[in-house]
Amino acid sequence: DLDPVLRDETWHLIKEINKLGTTVVVASHLLEELENACSRVIMLNNGKVVQYGRIDDIEEKFAHDAAEIRIEASADNLKLLENHIGRRGVEKVIREGRALLLYTKTPRDTLLEIARLIHSGRVKVSSLDVHSPRLKEVFERSVAH
Repeated sequence: DLDPVLRDETWHLIKEINKLGTTVVVASHLLEELENACSRVIMLNNGKVVQYGRIDDIEEKFAHDAAEIRIEASADNLKLLENHIGRRGVEKVIREGRALLLYTKTPRDTLLEIARLIHSGRVKVSSLDVHSPRLKEVFERSVAH
């Protein structure tokens, strides 16, 4: 429950202590924050370890399974994309304001379909990013199995 400035200062202090050679153990459910600040994690679910190790290694294990495609555009363009892409090869679609998050096992096919829509002039996109699964998605996939 820290304000953003104090949170940043606290993480800065933790990183400085770590640079001096001290291991710092942090318990948090804020996986995105841990992803940006820690080198190793242990993920627990109901008291059992579901993943552990270097963050890059954990994310790499899941990179071949899925990708996150983030598209930023106007509401109308996002609706058109969402309707046209459908669920073929897309596991999950999430709307976040002016962004559409697609989780797919076939990122190449999904990107080709998005490119076709952009090339046709039917859709205008202001931003398009592709990422390997983040810790949040890795955790969700780990506890789902």
